[in-house]
Parts: sequence; structure tokens; C-alpha cells
Amino acid sequence: MCIRDRAFITNNKNRFMIYDISVPNDPQQLSFIDLPAKIENFIVIGNHAYLAASDMGLVILDISQGIEISIAGQFNQIKNARDVDVRGNYAYVAGGRDGYYILDISNFSIITEIGRESSLSDAQLVRIVDDIALVADDLIGLKSFYSQVLYRFREQEVAKAQGAYEDVIVSGNYAYVAAGDSGVKVINVEDLNTPLSGGFIDNTGDYATSLDILGDYIYVTYRQRGLRQYNIAAYPGFLVSEGVEAGIPGEPQDVRVRGNLVFVASGSEGLQIVDLSDIASPEMYSLDTPGTAKSVFVLDDRAYIADGENGLQIVSINDPRNPVILQNINTFGDATSVFVSKIRDASDAERTYAFIANGFAGLYIADITDLSRPVNVATYSTLGSACL
Repeated sequence: MCIRDRAFITNNKNRFMIYDISVPNDPQQLSFIDLPAKIENFIVIGNHAYLAASDMGLVILDISQGIEISIAGQFNQIKNARDVDVRGNYAYVAGGRDGYYILDISNFSIITEIGRESSLSDAQLVRIVDDIALVADDLIGLKSFYSQVLYRFREQEVAKAQGAYEDVIVSGNYAYVAAGDSGVKVINVEDLNTPLSGGFIDNTGDYATSLDILGDYIYVTYRQRGLRQYNIAAYPGFLVSEGVEAGIPGEPQDVRVRGNLVFVASGSEGLQIVDLSDIASPEMYSLDTPGTAKSVFVLDDRAYIADGENGLQIVSINDPRNPVILQNINTFGDATSVFVSKIRDASDAERTYAFIANGFAGLYIADITDLSRPVNVATYSTLGSACL
């Protein structure tokens, strides 16, 4: 999480860190604190960080000094704190199988429970939007609660999206979820004061791994069926199959769409490119990367492949029929996902940076403005398995 020139990071274990990122290619760690519990999630507001710290419950940190972090308050009666959101003097905590809590944090030294919803099976995430609490439950999906009076709950509805949440994208009033062996799920988020609904039922019986959206179409990758295209023009809450289905060799893991071209990171089969210029007869081109293609990002005329232990592959897609690897960057880890952005430096010159989640080697940042001389400008050790 970044706020102005500060980055707040956890290591997917028990460490909370603050970095000075005023100079992006030379980040400096200002301070850190280790807790005797795993930090599951956190939010930063003003001079305080609010941590969902598993069996430590809610932990509030004073970060006003930047170079020194101290514990300002704690509520340890939640034994499996998974997520936290804060509004005013109230903290909302997802507590796993213990449900969902509302805490009065107006006095950090005396934090009190003022409400609890225990009908949930395994509350993992919580977000507050106006007077609505949205709680994601691993076993029963998404629940919403209305609480104009902060601690008097009324259940709105359940948006059932069971399965492994592999990918999600939001367009307009709908969220589309690649929900693993439950296929694709659609959640209506138009009006949080009315019941959430998911009118579409994926009857493919296949495992949905990833999705992307372009205009009126959603593109989904499945483990067995490969690529499938759906139309959402008439009714965004109901996906209409366009009859476009292309078998993808390997293990489709990530998808990106640009124009008529669909790019799929397909594990042991590298990069697969599907040309939908003629939807009646899609053409497929491929590039066998040296590693295991786990993620793909497309920018301008290049595709960037997180290629597992073989690092980052930068590919020219000027001619999609004949993709060519321009450069390989050894990230000295397990590249699992990648994001690329163009950023202007202090002299207003545009530079291109690749951000690679590098497994247990942390976050790897490379300046790839000059492909003949890529430069590792920063590496963050997260002391855990990094993902983007």
C-alpha cells in the first residue's frame, strides 16, 4: 500500500515495514516491527496502521514518526483476525469462523466490542461501503449487511461464489469472478442497498483460471476447455456464449486481450496467442518460453511473460504470427506475475519499469527502458512468497 512517498508492506508473515519511495529507484526502509503473529491484512489511515493479526486480533500501530513504530492499541479477543476496515471511530474485522466484529476504537487503550455477526462460516474479507458491510466468506460466498445503527445487523443477501477465487474484474455494475471449479460467477454491485444477485450459472463444469474484458466481451480461460468468449452487451449480468471456443495447450493460467488478439500464459506451453479476427475460424500462434509461463502483461507491441524460475521474458508481438523473445531477465527467483508501467523520472524523461512478483525472493523491479541493458533498480525482500 502506497500513500504519497511512503510504501507500507508486510512480508506475508509477521513483519510490517515502512519504506521511503520518494526516489523510486532507490527505496529506503525507514522502520519495521515484528509481531508474534501472522499479519493477514492491514489498512493505513493517517498516522495509524490497523492490522488484522490472526490470533493477536486487531493491532493498531502508531506510525506518526516514520522511523519508529509502536503499538498504540490491541483487541485480542478475536482469535483469527483475517481482514480489517475502518470508518471513523469503528473498526470492522473479519474473524474467520468466529464471524464478523464491529469494534469501538475511539479510545485505543480501551477498545470494546459493540457488535458481532456469528452466522458466517469463515469470514475472510470485509469492506464497508456507505451503510453496507460486505463480507466475503470462503464457504458461503459474499454476504452484505445493512447497519445504519452500527451494531444492529440485517442480512441483505448472499452472492454465492464458492470456489477458489483465481481472478476478478469489475466492469460497470458487475463483478466477474474466475472461481476455480465453480466456473465464472457474476455479482451485481449496482445498488448495495438491494440484494446482491448472480444471475449467471456457468455450466461448463470446468475450472476457470483467469479472465479479461474488452468492450462488450469477456474472455475466460479454463483448464480443459481453454479459451471461451462471452457477450455481455445485452445484459451484463448474464454471459452469453458467442460460440468462440479455442483449445489452449498446456495449463492456461493468465489471459490478456488486446484488439482481436488474446494472449494466454499457458504454463509448460509458454505463450499462446489466439487471433479472433475471424471468430468463425480462430487462428493460434505460440512461443515456447524456456520456463513455465505463469502470467502475461501486454503493453504496446510487447508481451511480458513471468516465466517461473526462468525470470522475465520480453517478447516482440509486432508480428503475432511470429513472436520473438527480445530479452530475458534473470530475476533470481520464481517469477509468478508481472506488471509494466511507464513512469516519468525527475528530469521528466519517460522510463519503463517492470514489477515482478518473484516468489520467496520478493519483489524485483527492473528498468527496461533500454532493452539491451535492463537494470535491476530495486529488490524487496518480503520474507514470504510475493504476489501481485
